[in-house]
Amino acid sequence: MNAMWPARAAGLYGVCVNGGAFGLFYYDKQQAINQGPRIPERTLCLTALAGGWIGGLCAMNVFRHKTVKSSFQAKFWLSVAANVAAVAAIAHPATRGSIFNAFRHSRAGLSPPARRFRRYGRGRR
Repeated sequence: MNAMWPARAAGLYGVCVNGGAFGLFYYDKQQAINQGPRIPERTLCLTALAGGWIGGLCAMNVFRHKTVKSSFQAKFWLSVAANVAAVAAIAHPATRGSIFNAFRHSRAGLSPPARRFRRYGRGRR
């Protein structure tokens, strides 16, 4: 297996999510001009949370869209901060190990049959 596939997948994800965010901001600007149905602010902030904040920032500056609305700016920057903090936590080796260990050893998300299977091997007989 190629060792570069995680980096390529992350790069492809970044390009897609930022391109999508840019496109959503462009579409919302066009809808604002034409007085059509708008993209909810929540959706635009979720794109920032998902990693598309660079595309969103570029689109806001290029199209001069939502740059003055302070309530949106506060939500957007909170989403950016949450995304950056999550990426930093995952990228840090000590944190990454503890996150994966906690996820691996956590049984809270498993259904009762899956918990039983994990605990006793093949399930109770």
